[in-house]
Amino acid sequence: MGRAFYNYTMNNKYIVPLSAHSLLVVNSQGYIRELFCPIRMQCIKAVHTIPFGTWVHVDKLAISAKHHLMYRVNGTWYVYECFAIIIHF
Repeated sequence: MGRAFYNYTMNNKYIVPLSAHSLLVVNSQGYIRELFCPIRMQCIKAVHTIPFGTWVHVDKLAISAKHHLMYRVNGTWYVYECFAIIIHF
Protein backbone atom coordinates (compact mmCIF):
# COMPACT_ATOMS: atom_id res chain seq x y z
CA MET A 1 0.00 0.00 0.00
CA GLY A 2 1.36 3.47 -0.92
CA ARG A 3 2.12 6.21 1.52
CA ALA A 4 -0.10 9.31 1.54
CA PHE A 5 1.68 12.66 1.44
CA TYR A 6 0.07 15.73 2.91
CA ASN A 7 1.17 19.21 1.99
CA TYR A 8 0.64 22.49 3.80
CA THR A 9 1.25 26.03 2.64
CA MET A 10 3.04 28.80 4.50
CA ASN A 11 4.63 32.02 3.22
CA ASN A 12 4.34 30.94 -0.46
CA LYS A 13 6.06 27.63 0.31
CA TYR A 14 4.71 24.10 0.39
CA ILE A 15 5.60 21.95 3.38
CA VAL A 16 5.53 18.18 3.01
CA PRO A 17 6.17 16.16 6.18
CA LEU A 18 8.18 13.02 5.39
CA SER A 19 8.64 11.54 8.85
CA ALA A 20 8.65 12.51 12.52
CA HIS A 21 12.06 14.10 11.98
CA SER A 22 12.10 15.52 8.44
CA LEU A 23 10.08 17.56 5.98
CA LEU A 24 10.37 19.00 2.49
CA VAL A 25 9.98 22.69 1.75
CA VAL A 26 9.15 23.67 -1.85
CA ASN A 27 9.28 27.34 -2.85
CA SER A 28 7.24 29.06 -5.56
CA GLN A 29 9.96 28.39 -8.19
CA GLY A 30 9.85 24.67 -7.46
CA TYR A 31 13.16 24.43 -5.59
CA ILE A 32 13.14 21.75 -2.89
CA ARG A 33 14.98 21.60 0.45
CA GLU A 34 14.79 18.72 2.90
CA LEU A 35 15.09 19.78 6.53
CA PHE A 36 15.85 17.54 9.49
CA CYS A 37 15.05 18.07 13.17
CA PRO A 38 15.95 20.12 15.01
CA ILE A 39 14.56 22.71 12.61
CA ARG A 40 14.99 26.39 13.45
CA MET A 41 11.75 28.37 13.04
CA GLN A 42 10.43 31.77 14.01
CA CYS A 43 7.20 32.28 15.95
CA ILE A 44 4.79 34.34 13.82
CA LYS A 45 1.79 34.08 16.17
CA ALA A 46 2.32 34.30 19.93
CA VAL A 47 1.29 31.03 21.52
CA HIS A 48 1.37 29.94 25.19
CA THR A 49 4.80 30.93 26.51
CA ILE A 50 6.40 31.67 23.12
CA PRO A 51 6.21 35.36 22.19
CA PHE A 52 5.96 36.66 18.63
CA GLY A 53 9.33 36.84 16.87
CA THR A 54 11.06 34.26 19.07
CA TRP A 55 13.32 31.72 17.36
CA VAL A 56 12.69 28.11 18.41
CA HIS A 57 13.93 24.64 17.49
CA VAL A 58 11.38 22.03 16.46
CA ASP A 59 12.52 18.62 17.66
CA LYS A 60 9.70 16.47 16.28
CA LEU A 61 6.85 16.58 13.73
CA ALA A 62 3.46 14.91 13.79
CA ILE A 63 0.22 14.90 11.84
CA SER A 64 -2.98 14.92 13.86
CA ALA A 65 -6.52 14.50 12.57
CA LYS A 66 -7.71 17.65 14.33
CA HIS A 67 -4.84 20.11 13.88
CA HIS A 68 -3.00 18.68 10.86
CA LEU A 69 0.74 19.39 11.03
CA MET A 70 2.11 19.79 14.56
CA TYR A 71 5.56 20.84 15.79
CA ARG A 72 7.04 19.83 19.15
CA VAL A 73 8.97 22.66 20.79
CA ASN A 74 10.43 22.19 24.27
CA GLY A 75 8.23 19.14 24.83
CA THR A 76 4.94 20.89 23.91
CA TRP A 77 3.00 20.41 20.66
CA TYR A 78 1.94 23.45 18.60
CA VAL A 79 0.10 23.87 15.29
CA TYR A 80 2.31 24.72 12.33
CA GLU A 81 0.51 28.01 11.59
CA CYS A 82 2.27 29.62 14.57
CA PHE A 83 5.76 29.26 13.07
CA ALA A 84 7.60 30.20 9.88
CA ILE A 85 10.48 28.37 8.28
CA ILE A 86 12.99 31.00 7.20
CA ILE A 87 15.38 29.47 4.64
CA HIS A 88 17.14 30.51 1.46
CA PHE A 89 17.08 28.36 -1.65
